[in-house]
Amino acid sequence: MGNQKRLTDSEIGELSEAVRMAVRSVGTMGEIAQRERTAEVWSKYGERVLAELQERRAEDAARSPDADIDAKTALARKDVLERLLKAYNESPTAWFAWDKSEPDFDAKDRAARDLEEEGLIKARFTSDRSDFTAQITKAGREHWKAGRR
Repeated sequence: MGNQKRLTDSEIGELSEAVRMAVRSVGTMGEIAQRERTAEVWSKYGERVLAELQERRAEDAARSPDADIDAKTALARKDVLERLLKAYNESPTAWFAWDKSEPDFDAKDRAARDLEEEGLIKARFTSDRSDFTAQITKAGREHWKAGRR
């Protein structure tokens, strides 16, 4: 945060109260006055709030080196389930194969291992992690239909 100090508990309390009051006043006769009060508070602390939030984001990113891997795996889960559901719709007995040449193969491999552990797919993995084949299960189809991708 450079040369700015962190917000104190009382400053955070003042900000919180201003926001709460602004939300409560919407549609009332005091709305304009409360907006003005909220604007005063935000002009007083706004830059420090943003700086602190950016600092916290940077700290969180530095603290979690696996965050990028986790994000890629989450996207790959959806891709794997979506592709297997498409294969199932084409033929209920179909298996779909991925190999190392596939973009983001490592994330898809990791996602498929997680999905198999959860019982959402059946999968066969090679020992050298160069490819795998998978098929969606009934639980996987129900999971997809429920929107829990």
